[in-house]
Amino acid sequence: MWAVFLLALFLMTTVGHKVESKFKSLHCNIYDPSIGEFPLCRIKALNRYKNTISVTFRSKKHQEKIMVRLEALKRVNGWRPFLYNITFDLCNFMEKRNNFYVNLAFSYLEPYLKLNYSCPLKVNDIIKCEKLQFDMEKIRARFPVETGEYGLRMGFYYKGGIKMRLELFKRANGWRPFLYNISFNLCDFLSKRNNMIVRLGYEYIKPYIPITNYTCPFKKGHLIKVTDLEFDIEKFRIRFPIETGEYAIQLSFIVARIVTLTLNGSAEYYNYREH
Repeated sequence: MWAVFLLALFLMTTVGHKVESKFKSLHCNIYDPSIGEFPLCRIKALNRYKNTISVTFRSKKHQEKIMVRLEALKRVNGWRPFLYNITFDLCNFMEKRNNFYVNLAFSYLEPYLKLNYSCPLKVNDIIKCEKLQFDMEKIRARFPVETGEYGLRMGFYYKGGIKMRLELFKRANGWRPFLYNISFNLCDFLSKRNNMIVRLGYEYIKPYIPITNYTCPFKKGHLIKVTDLEFDIEKFRIRFPIETGEYAIQLSFIVARIVTLTLNGSAEYYNYREH
């Protein structure tokens, strides 16, 4: 299940003949509060051109297997994937240093890290990144990049059944996150209907899903079908009040810690008049 996300945005500009860089924003999100917490998630300005970030994560649960997904993004009419999208086993890497690209990044971060833990992660173990600075010369020595605005997203997840991640986007100078980004256990939801937002969406698509040929957990040969789904704006707005525009939805299936399937599509909604 996706448990922890960090997103850092940074800007590279040319001043005279020198390339300057600084962090623009930092977001630390916990999707499963039972996993841990961020006591600290902060950007601190040093001067007009320089700043640092500090992040502290405290574990609340014993974790045998921690997977990390690292994504680099670049802003070009919206955020676009850029060069790197890497998934690796954190404890395996810490022991063997067996991923070339992750090792390059780790060698840059290591002076700023205080790793008060040993694998597997235990209750109250602390991971700190203190006063991390963006040193452009060192970054470009490892990762040659041009000037522009970049994002770095790091997700941590752990083993546990079939997980789903539901994301809704709206088009506004590129696709933007819009209202919903939800992760949930599929079989747990089908058994308990324990997520209000997911339940509203499920009630809308339920008539189009003939899910009579399987039970949880899923077995070989099981089928899930969505047949002739229509976009009925009247029914949809009862559940999700939205304005006119172009929207997209993405549904990711996560099995054994790996994103194994992604479905996405878009729909346009316009010229709606209240009755």
